[in-house]
Amino acid sequence: MIDYSTLKYFKRSEFVCSASNDRAEMDADFVHTLERIREKLGRPMIISSAYRSDDHPITKAKIAKGAANGGAHHLGLAVDIHCAGFLAMNIISLALNEATINGIGVNQKGAWNSRFVHIDAVPPTNDKAITRPAIWSY
Repeated sequence: MIDYSTLKYFKRSEFVCSASNDRAEMDADFVHTLERIREKLGRPMIISSAYRSDDHPITKAKIAKGAANGGAHHLGLAVDIHCAGFLAMNIISLALNEATINGIGVNQKGAWNSRFVHIDAVPPTNDKAITRPAIWSY
């Protein structure tokens, strides 16, 4: 678990699951990687989705479809960052330079205010049946 008070750029509230009672069970190493990316980016990163509890509809749907778990967000190892265009490219570039980031999802179609980049740090060898490294589009 992470001590959110030690973070320079992010607040605990940015990682709270929207479907839970204030749960933000993020992996500490992953959040510190986000801090490094944010520092190098030199501008705010807006997190649109982070931790997803057992009660989150996406977690429930993944488990109902037979997934071994609710995905990288459920493990506290993923965030979606609201961004588009040049900013999205910069975030992807910085994420690729972090050794532990090995999952990147890109949604850059549709309205600008609904575009995002997903980054995660699920280990390549894991017992959660999540294939890494990987890149995909939504």
